[in-house]
Amino acid sequence: MTVERALRVLLRRWIVVVIGAALSLGAAAYLYMSTDPTYRAAASILLLLPPGAQDEEADGSPFLYLPSGLDTLARVVGSGAQSTTFAEDLDARGLASTFEVTVERASPIIDVEVEGQDAENVLATRDVIVAALEDELARVQQEEEVPEVQTARSRVFAADEAAIELSGDRRRAALAAVAAGGVLTVVAALALDWILAGGPGRSRRQQPSSPPSS
Repeated sequence: MTVERALRVLLRRWIVVVIGAALSLGAAAYLYMSTDPTYRAAASILLLLPPGAQDEEADGSPFLYLPSGLDTLARVVGSGAQSTTFAEDLDARGLASTFEVTVERASPIIDVEVEGQDAENVLATRDVIVAALEDELARVQQEEEVPEVQTARSRVFAADEAAIELSGDRRRAALAAVAAGGVLTVVAALALDWILAGGPGRSRRQQPSSPPSS
């Protein structure tokens, strides 16, 4: 079937198209309104050394002897949030939002991103993770007996003050409903036209009869 013929069928069965469009838009609106929104809260932690930390006469921090001292320290600190025990502890405290902790490449920056369907839970989870990373930073350096003059500190920046609503999931659900409804509407219109036109019998009736043999 050509596109031109399909358009003629849709115009002829316009009532089916109208009903299908109404049902598709209704389903899209329902999905958009009923789908729970997703929220996100993020923050970044920058590790900094105090002034004078590179004093050659001062006792040395073991992390500063590494090729990328603060970068390595950031990875050590960030890895603590990737353990199963850490996730279980959050879950036990009712902080069930999903989260991701990553360390930016070649920089002592730890990124925290939390998503979930409860805005307050998302924000609380983000804050607890940030605090846990800061505690881990202090613990790791204390275990290695890092001198105070070379003890790295954390600076939190780019922290969302409130959880941000992400509407992408609801939009995708609504668009999927419209697309599926549109396909079904076209198929229904073509099928109805084919049935009302006589179905397969029409093709046989339209075939020219063979000329009589001489």
